[in-house]
Amino acid sequence: MGKLRIPVPILSIPPFRRLTLASQFMLLGALILLLGAIIVGWWINYEIEQQVLNYSERITAMFVDSSIAPLLWSLPDLSNVSAEDHARLDRVLHTNMRSEDFVAFHIAMPDGKLIYSNVPVSPTPNMRTPGMEYALAGQIHSQLTNEIDFSPPEWRQYTNLVETYFPVYDRAGTRIIAVASFYQSLGNLRQSILEAQLRGWVVVGISTFLMYVMLYGLVKRGSDTIIRQQHDLSDSRRQIQSAAVRAAEVNEDAMRRLGADLHDGPAQDLGIALMRMEPLRQALMQQNSGDNTPPDAEVIAFDLNLIHTALQSSLQEIRNMAGGLRLPALEDLDLAGTIRKAINDYCRKTGRQVEASGPDDLPGNAAVKSAAYRIVQEALNNGHIHGNPTQQTVAYDVDGDSVRIIIRDDGSGFDMDRLADRAGRRQLGLAGLQERAEILGGYLSIMSAPGQGTTIEAMLPNNMLTSDDDSGVG
Repeated sequence: MGKLRIPVPILSIPPFRRLTLASQFMLLGALILLLGAIIVGWWINYEIEQQVLNYSERITAMFVDSSIAPLLWSLPDLSNVSAEDHARLDRVLHTNMRSEDFVAFHIAMPDGKLIYSNVPVSPTPNMRTPGMEYALAGQIHSQLTNEIDFSPPEWRQYTNLVETYFPVYDRAGTRIIAVASFYQSLGNLRQSILEAQLRGWVVVGISTFLMYVMLYGLVKRGSDTIIRQQHDLSDSRRQIQSAAVRAAEVNEDAMRRLGADLHDGPAQDLGIALMRMEPLRQALMQQNSGDNTPPDAEVIAFDLNLIHTALQSSLQEIRNMAGGLRLPALEDLDLAGTIRKAINDYCRKTGRQVEASGPDDLPGNAAVKSAAYRIVQEALNNGHIHGNPTQQTVAYDVDGDSVRIIIRDDGSGFDMDRLADRAGRRQLGLAGLQERAEILGGYLSIMSAPGQGTTIEAMLPNNMLTSDDDSGVG
């Protein structure tokens, strides 16, 4: 099954998608949190109003049950309230309810006929309002209003009222005999409600703003991290692409140099051997053809000796080339042992002495050890061949997240500017060193000047040292 995707129109707008993650959150998050704040604020207002209405219903229920219902039960004719009964109802209202809170009170029959009101009503209306319908269904109903129904204009000065309809049952509690409706003025309570609502909005606004700031801070950090990683990734991609191009060039140079070495070395010796084998072949053919002229033994001996020497020379040169191309076995060595082996191999071949310094134990995997061996080997060989130094040193240690290897000599050195100007014709050894370091995510720097020796510093990433996987050394 495919994933359900809910389309968000604003997210597909090109200008919006070009914004950073933090900017997108700043716009979209502000909109969402503002909408949430409005919903929460509305809910708080609704809850406050419901509490006020519930309070009014409880007060009305207590008053109707304790005062109005018993009085209505005692009336001889509920549909025709006498002046005396009207006065009794006035006294009950005056005695039990504060006039500043309850400004109007109606009693109506179930058919809507108004039988009592403490405010002037003219003409006598039919009270079958929606609120009364709730009461006739056995429910207490309250709502906010700004006017008293069916009252003359002078009584409509009251605003901010709670209108409550309450059913009045008979003495047995089985039948609704009347509906009482009250109009309660909120007065100071309305001001308290407004203040409570305002405080609620302030709390919601401050809480929403603080959440927005904290979330924006988190998203901003994440966005900055992503942007930084994107830049690092882009730089790494460019570095890898550049290293790949240079590696291809180095490989081509290596192949050309290997071809030249084979042509100038083993190929020449093999050519000499083939040239001297031709007279021997002709002499053997003459003997086979019946020619009784004896071959010159000295010439044959000379040719055989020359062929043997040429073949031995060619074989030795091929072995030397293969030895230079093949990396020695490093499986049983850590990084420190690999560096020291490169130094020892160089000293054994050249007869030179190299001073080495660094920790005795240094973990490293196959890729790092291979790069370290080749860097030390090539740097020392370059110094030996081109600089003729009297002293060479190798120092290595761990520097934070990297391992540093420094190879120094006091040889003749060279002009760095001239080397940089020889684009495309760099020394193969130096180019190879740089490629090895950069492919692993490190770098290699070369410092030299005529008559002042050469210093080569390589930095290899230390995260490559966490695994001691030494398999596949090549």
